[in-house]
Amino acid sequence: MKLVWIIIIIVVILGVWFLLASNPVVKSPPSQSSNQTQNTAGNKLQQDNPGKVAGQQTKPSQSNKNTNNMQNLQIKSPAFANNGKIPAKYTCDGEGINPELSISGVPGNAKSLVLILDDPDAPGGTFNHWVVWNIPPAAGTINEGASGGGTAGVNSGGENGYFGPCPPSGTHRYIFKLYALDTLISLDSGSSSSDAKSSINGHIIAQTQLVGLYR
Repeated sequence: MKLVWIIIIIVVILGVWFLLASNPVVKSPPSQSSNQTQNTAGNKLQQDNPGKVAGQQTKPSQSNKNTNNMQNLQIKSPAFANNGKIPAKYTCDGEGINPELSISGVPGNAKSLVLILDDPDAPGGTFNHWVVWNIPPAAGTINEGASGGGTAGVNSGGENGYFGPCPPSGTHRYIFKLYALDTLISLDSGSSSSDAKSSINGHIIAQTQLVGLYR
């Protein structure tokens, strides 16, 4: 009797094994709706973050207000081009008066302008030829032989106002630096370019320059 039951159990086990072997379990692919959901999410991520690749983070762009202002603020002269030769009229070989300068692109929040003319090639170090502060932002033009309505300080020659280029030898660069400030400067006419540079520190909202050459 026991032998009969053993045979029956073996037959049942073999039958079950045969059924499982004949019908393997097949995993169904992910549903179309799931794929659509993932694709939609991916498309939205790309729309929200153009150029972003999975696993990478794009750095946010940084706006540089001063750089933009520097590009907008301009100083030019009808007497010479940038990096061009300064006519002798405006040097110690001529009348020694300042050239006409035109100013444009001044920021709307500027309260004053400062003009500094330096010769960085002077034998004894930088020689200041001209420093003027509290120029009205709406000046537009600094006329020939004038200070543009601002206050002229003492140059390296010990004089108030413009000191014409007068290089002892070789070609020198004369850099007209223009600054737009968010304030007025409280300096008297006996102050120098060093005083002006100290006073404008922290108040510059735009700057530009014009370079003239003379030998």
